[in-house]
Amino acid sequence: MAGMRGNKKPMITQSWPLSPDCTLHRYRGRAANLYLLEDRGHRTTQLVDCGMPSDVPDLISCLKKLPELAAVFCTHFHIDHIAGWLELRKTYPRCPIRFHQAARPVVLGEKRLPSPSIRDIQNVLIPCMQESGYVPSLFDVVKGRLYGTPYQKGFPIENVQFYSTGDDLTSGFTCLHTPGHSPDSASFYHDIAKILICGDVFLSFKGIIVPNTYTVDATAQIRTLRQIAFLGTDVLICPGHGEPGKMRPESK
Repeated sequence: MAGMRGNKKPMITQSWPLSPDCTLHRYRGRAANLYLLEDRGHRTTQLVDCGMPSDVPDLISCLKKLPELAAVFCTHFHIDHIAGWLELRKTYPRCPIRFHQAARPVVLGEKRLPSPSIRDIQNVLIPCMQESGYVPSLFDVVKGRLYGTPYQKGFPIENVQFYSTGDDLTSGFTCLHTPGHSPDSASFYHDIAKILICGDVFLSFKGIIVPNTYTVDATAQIRTLRQIAFLGTDVLICPGHGEPGKMRPESK
């Protein structure tokens, strides 16, 4: 498929120990980062976001080397973070996929997502694709275009579950509601390891962590950035796009 990185490249690019039995892995998908929480003590793996449909064959190969996939947690209902579920659920038909409560209207098809502006496309979406080297394939367009977009609804609701702000989700991570980029945006914070999986609250370009300027609610994004700033300066930001790293003081 044209425009994709070679499948022979290793996709797990970084790993961080959370405890003697738990490890967080960054899986570099074609369009966005996915994160794998490997819990050897409980013999389970939790997946944060599931990428595009074309990510799934390589992702499944990776998952089969880890403990059984127990759940998928989604940071927000955008196509590059959730469309892989259309293929992944065929291999894991009993696996739940979980969204923040604020995503309920769009997941259930009661509301549509707002379209990105031309400025958002030029300043954020295209640079993110350039950063990862991603060019949408026909497969992704055909399979993924229905969901996580403002145009159509009908996401498969079998196995869909919802989590809430403050919930202890898995492997020591707690849910933070971090709206701004989207109303349902959620982040997962590990207080001991000082790691924040933040979806698209922040982006990373050439290793520099910056706040996302593509927002549906700029005021909410400001509140979210202040909330995250209270976590401290030593937090590792694991973004949905680009390399993980720590915020510069002016980014908070």
